[in-house]
Amino acid sequence: MQIPLRGARSEALRAVAARLDEAGFEVQQHSELLWAVVARDEQCEAFLRAEATAEDPLVTVWLPDEGDAAATERLICALLPPTDEPQAPDENMLRRLRRIEGQIRGVQRMVETGRECDAVLTQLSAVTAALRQTAALLVSAHLVQCIRAEIDLGSDLSTVNQRLLKILF
Repeated sequence: MQIPLRGARSEALRAVAARLDEAGFEVQQHSELLWAVVARDEQCEAFLRAEATAEDPLVTVWLPDEGDAAATERLICALLPPTDEPQAPDENMLRRLRRIEGQIRGVQRMVETGRECDAVLTQLSAVTAALRQTAALLVSAHLVQCIRAEIDLGSDLSTVNQRLLKILF
């Protein structure tokens, strides 16, 4: 998981550390750019690494595969910068969808002009891969925005998990 931060790296990382502390996590700084994060009460630990750039850093988070799911969710919520403004459509997502739309029109033209099966199947494979990648981005955004909001509003975790499974499968 990668999280973009606004502002100078040192200030942005201090803000993240403060949010983690408020959420019940202990931050152990291994170097200027590498931290370990451990939940105080539950079984949950993660590692954070910030990019070396000074402005608008990107933090990479390695989340635990095992441990307390609620603590992991709390960690994710603490890492994300607070936002009160509604989210605008993601330009990257729209650009990807337009490209996929163009690929599909290309496949239609290939079929209409009688192109060989191998060429059409190759393009269909490319469209499928592009759709899969776009869906993964959308699911990631959904987890960050919608599911987090549901949990913040007090939704039951098992209900949220069932809803997510229904979306995915």
